[in-house]
Amino acid sequence: MLFLSRVARAKGIYDLVMAYGQMEARERGIKLVVAGTGPALDHVQAMAKEDENIIFLTDVDDDEKPLLMNGCAAYVLPTKPEPDFVETFGIALAEKGLAGGGPIITALTGGTGEAVGDAAVIVEAGDVAGIAAAVDRVVLEMSAEERRDLEVRARVHAMTFDRGRVFDDLFPVKSAVVAA
Repeated sequence: MLFLSRVARAKGIYDLVMAYGQMEARERGIKLVVAGTGPALDHVQAMAKEDENIIFLTDVDDDEKPLLMNGCAAYVLPTKPEPDFVETFGIALAEKGLAGGGPIITALTGGTGEAVGDAAVIVEAGDVAGIAAAVDRVVLEMSAEERRDLEVRARVHAMTFDRGRVFDDLFPVKSAVVAA
């Protein structure tokens, strides 16, 4: 499974690492890949130092991101509101939808609901046991057809984001007033 984002408390990384310790998926050898850097990286690496099933990738370039996203069994971004940050949209979630691969698991925080539509498995922000259960369900219990359905719906939803249209909606052109 993959976490690819800024490694920060508000992205839910602590909850994910704690949840990973409770997952049956972990017991079955499914690795957790944490890709990214950020203010919590050193602390999260220290938390995980005894777990060889947690892999850290701190130098991921833009060309590698879609490959990682497409190749994961599940993409987990359990973002949660913090005093200093609330997810405004979740661009990584839309990127994941475009990349394909395993289902998205996230929390409805800020604009994440807009980013994923109905094409993700939703967990309660901060619910460590809920994150573990959602990953186990997605990775171990979902049929290939269910996983494929979520992947297709995520791509279709992500394709609805047209930057030009969004920009035009933000700054509508007003009709010019013609002097007579």
